[in-house]
Amino acid sequence: MATFTQTEFYELFDVASMRHDIQMRLPGEGRTHWTLEVARSGKSFSQRDILMLDALRPGLLSYESYRRLAAALATLQVEVPASSNAAELTRRENEVLDLVAAGAANAAIAERLWISPGTVKKHLEHIYAKLEVGSRTAALARTRRSVAATEPHQS
Repeated sequence: MATFTQTEFYELFDVASMRHDIQMRLPGEGRTHWTLEVARSGKSFSQRDILMLDALRPGLLSYESYRRLAAALATLQVEVPASSNAAELTRRENEVLDLVAAGAANAAIAERLWISPGTVKKHLEHIYAKLEVGSRTAALARTRRSVAATEPHQS
């Protein structure tokens, strides 16, 4: 390259201001693709630059997979079966579930409602059975309650 820079061809083609670029074509959604283009003016890419771009490829492919998965998950909605027994929860079970949504542990729920921790556990078992779920999170999702940062409402 040092010898070439001293020739008339170097000046004629103005190699110093030529744009050098590398394109990486990656699969996209469906039959589409996306292209990562890295450009530089004046000098070509070194072997080190090319190795660095090759090292980026797996990360970019993972990102594309994550992006497609996130888009698919965004289209899904929580389905509440027609046979949902959420309306059959008692007033006390709803109070327990509201406190669960507020992030309270069984001991805190027991103290707040003036009942024993064993009673809280039993209320949760009844809630799980009525809603046909196996966890606090599933019960909240089934009843479309979200975990709130505020104090639960009083019934």
